[in-house]
Amino acid sequence: MKKIIALILLVLSIFMLTSCGEKYEIKNFHTDAQRSYLAGDYKDITTYANGTEELSYTLPITFDIVNDSISTHTLLLSTDKQMSNSIKYETDEQAFKIYNLLANTVYYYQLDNGIKSSFKTEGGIRNLYVPSLTNIRDMGGYSVGKNSVKQGLIYRSSKFNADESTETIINEEAIRILTEDLRVKTEIDLRKIDDNENGGITVSPLGSTVNYVSIPMKSSGNILTLNKEVIAKFFRILADETNYPIVFHCSIGTDRTGAMAFLLNGLLGVSVDDLYKDYLFSNFGQIYSVRTPSAIDTYIRNLERYGKDSLKDNIEAYLLEIGVTAKEIQNIRSIMIGK
Repeated sequence: MKKIIALILLVLSIFMLTSCGEKYEIKNFHTDAQRSYLAGDYKDITTYANGTEELSYTLPITFDIVNDSISTHTLLLSTDKQMSNSIKYETDEQAFKIYNLLANTVYYYQLDNGIKSSFKTEGGIRNLYVPSLTNIRDMGGYSVGKNSVKQGLIYRSSKFNADESTETIINEEAIRILTEDLRVKTEIDLRKIDDNENGGITVSPLGSTVNYVSIPMKSSGNILTLNKEVIAKFFRILADETNYPIVFHCSIGTDRTGAMAFLLNGLLGVSVDDLYKDYLFSNFGQIYSVRTPSAIDTYIRNLERYGKDSLKDNIEAYLLEIGVTAKEIQNIRSIMIGK
C-alpha cells in the first residue's frame, strides 16, 4: 500500500490542475521519508524517523542554469503573476538552490531574463532548513474548513542558546534566515528560569531587532494542567498582531513547544489527524528519543471534560477558563486565518 501511495504522489508531483484550468509543475521540498509519512498514518512515524538524527530539514527547490554564456546568473521569484513582489537571487554556480518557500503556493519566476514561467510547491507541513537548529517548521499551511492557517506568521523551533548557559548555538546563517527571510520579530522562550534552564538570558540571541519573551513552563507531567497561567500569557502574546512574526521554542522544541502548537492549531480548527502528524513530525529532528501519540492522547482526554462538540470548542473552553478572553481568541483566529 505504501508503494502505491508513493507512486500516486509521484504522478501528482508532475502536474496539478488548478480551479482555473492552468497546469503547474509541482516542485517538491520534502524528502521521500517525510512525504511518505505525511501521506500515511501518523502511527507509522517510527518507520521513517525516531528522533535520533537530523532528518527534519527541507530540501531546496532547484533551478538549473541553461545559459552558459554568462558568468553571473539571476533568478527573479514572486508569488505575484506580474512579478511585482519579486525577490532577486544571483549565483555563479550551475544551479539555484532555494530553501524555505511557502507550501502549496504558486510561484512565478524568470531565469536570466528568459521566458517567465511558474510552478507550485507541494503541500503538507512546511518544515524549514535553518542550519544549527533542528525540528523547526511553520505553524501555517493546514486546512481549516474552506480556509487554511496562514504561513509565515508563527514558527516552532529548537533553542537558540545552550541550556543553563549564555552560549549561543545558533549560527550566523540561521540568524539571517530567521530575521531577514522569515522576518521574526518576537522570540518566546518556554524554558524554565528557576533552574537556569534558559541560561539566564534576557535578550534574544537573534539580535536587538527581536523582542525576547520568557514564559517558563513546567515540563514534567500534564503540561496543560501544570502551566495554566503561563499558557494564558502565551496566548495573550499571540493575540497582539504587532508581535508577529513569532518563533517559540523550549529546549528541543518537542514537548512544551508541541503542547502549545497543539493548542494553537487545535483552536484554529486544524484536524485531529494533522495535529498528531505535526506533533510526531518532531521525530524527524534530533530530539534524542522517540515521541509517541500518547501526549496528544492525554491532552485530548483532558479537554473532553468540557463536553463541547469539537476539539476546537473544547480548547476554546479551556483557554477561557484559564484567563484568555473571547476577544483575544477572536484576534488570534483573525490573524491566523482571517476570520
